[in-house]
Amino acid sequence: MDVGGRRNPDGQGFAAFGRVVRGMDVVTAIQASPTGQRGAYGTESLDPPIGPQPHPTGRDAAGFGQICDLTAAEDAGVTGVPADRSVLKDLHTTTEGDTIGEGSVVQLIGFLIKGKFSNVGTGETVNCNLPDREENDIRLNIVKDKPPAEPTTNQLHDLECRSVVVEISPHFRPEQWEPLGRLVKTTAKATAAKKITALDLRRPMRFTGHLFFDGSHKPCTGTTPHGSSR
Repeated sequence: MDVGGRRNPDGQGFAAFGRVVRGMDVVTAIQASPTGQRGAYGTESLDPPIGPQPHPTGRDAAGFGQICDLTAAEDAGVTGVPADRSVLKDLHTTTEGDTIGEGSVVQLIGFLIKGKFSNVGTGETVNCNLPDREENDIRLNIVKDKPPAEPTTNQLHDLECRSVVVEISPHFRPEQWEPLGRLVKTTAKATAAKKITALDLRRPMRFTGHLFFDGSHKPCTGTTPHGSSR
């Protein structure tokens, strides 16, 4: 921090301290790297010095920013996406008189009915087709009104068909949010509703983000949700 500043005679600035939430293997590898006598700090400098290098899986060296080449939607098998996305802007006028559409920053307050990691094992184009959980979105279903504590299957289908999808991308996602991707039914006694209650999430939740039209999400057929129904 403050490299080139005048608070220190050498202009080297200060170290930034923080907690490593992902990529500790990279930190350990740096710690084990050989040092030399380069620069003002001698043995504190890596020898040879290194800089960010492309990761073979398509991530940067730290595992954060995506550097993959994002292909066209049709290359990912997604249909129904207009070539000119400008038609998706300014689609709706709110009660306050604001015009919103794709790309608009909005806030949503609602109740959580389900949460899961999407595309695990296959990946998706926007995330460089990387298959692991930490490299894919967390998909949440949010409804306007508080749902029953123990919804029936039919009630859950109806809720899902009336829900709004919130997707949390893996980029800089805090590790503490990972439980949100496990809020799905795994056994008769381990339902999404029970998991939401156990985490004290049966309460209004607020999300802020950009509106986005995703051609892979299909409307329900009556009250029967598809795999990505919205």
